[in-house]
Amino acid sequence: MLWTTEKETLFIAEKSAWFGKEVPDILQVIDVSEGTINNVIEFSQDGVPDGVFFVTGTLQVEGPQRMGFKFTGAQYRSRRQES
Repeated sequence: MLWTTEKETLFIAEKSAWFGKEVPDILQVIDVSEGTINNVIEFSQDGVPDGVFFVTGTLQVEGPQRMGFKFTGAQYRSRRQES
């Protein structure tokens, strides 16, 4: 997580064991020219990919070292939903 701690995203990752899941990776994709920020939490179970949680948002430059973020949506996609 380069630009923000995203407390909610990190909370989900920290509590993943409650659901018997591991979090092998968390990605943050920032596109300043498009004004978007997306956080992706990958889940696995017993080392096998099991699902993905997406958090989407918008961003805007508020100063030379400050960005404003707005949450716009979230979705969990299970591996079972894809089959």
